[in-house]
Amino acid sequence: MSEWLRSNMMSGFGWALLGYSQSYNLAFIQIADMFGAYGVSFLVALVNTAIFLGIKSIREKKTIYLEAPVIITALIVGISLAYGILRLNNIFTGERLRVGIVQGNISQDKKWDVNFREEILRKYEMLTEKLSDDKTDLVIWPETSVPAYLESDLDAADRIKTLVQKAHTKLLV
Repeated sequence: MSEWLRSNMMSGFGWALLGYSQSYNLAFIQIADMFGAYGVSFLVALVNTAIFLGIKSIREKKTIYLEAPVIITALIVGISLAYGILRLNNIFTGERLRVGIVQGNISQDKKWDVNFREEILRKYEMLTEKLSDDKTDLVIWPETSVPAYLESDLDAADRIKTLVQKAHTKLLV
């Protein structure tokens, strides 16, 4: 709750959430598809609280207080990890996808300069074609990669449609 308040009320930026610390723990973070980064943060806080209460009860020689939080935490974490393992094995979607991400490394001062439009489009087309040679199912372009508004620039939109047909892959722009 405090992370949500900090992200929405105080600074307005949801950066440096506790759940981000688990980015390399793939099975653990799969619950983010249902609960978002805040759900992962909640799990991290829950585990740490259970550890704290466990250490505290051991120091105070209380074993009754230790049981419920540890059992509940272990159950929640176990269910989350089981879901994560199932999710990573794609039982919900059916098959694995080969995803390719292209990065043109276009400098900011060139992105919207009309003099570089053709160069930028050619670069992303070339990178996409290279990935399509590897039988990629989906190619992802970075944010603001196309120096045009695809809804109004029909030339750029048609060019990208032609690229998708030629590459025989899906493209996320």
